[in-house]
Amino acid sequence: MNQYQDAVDVRGNKIGLGDIIVYPVRRGSSMVLKEATVCDVPGKGCAAKEGIAALNPRGRRVIISRPDRCAVVSDFMENRRKTQTGE
Repeated sequence: MNQYQDAVDVRGNKIGLGDIIVYPVRRGSSMVLKEATVCDVPGKGCAAKEGIAALNPRGRRVIISRPDRCAVVSDFMENRRKTQTGE
């Protein structure tokens, strides 16, 4: 069974394709949050075998190996629903 099938973030939100997430990165002695857009959640037909694949703002692919340490900041499906219903 794939451990990322029902990947959730630190707040318990399900992580899905197109979601914008932030994840911690160490820079020297500091910890900073980086932003990325989820492009692949492991499961059927997924290219990434370990972790969640995402693209950072510069277009580089990053693998999030611990989804429980990231946070969803923008839910793609919720934003799409709001746009279609005119909310």
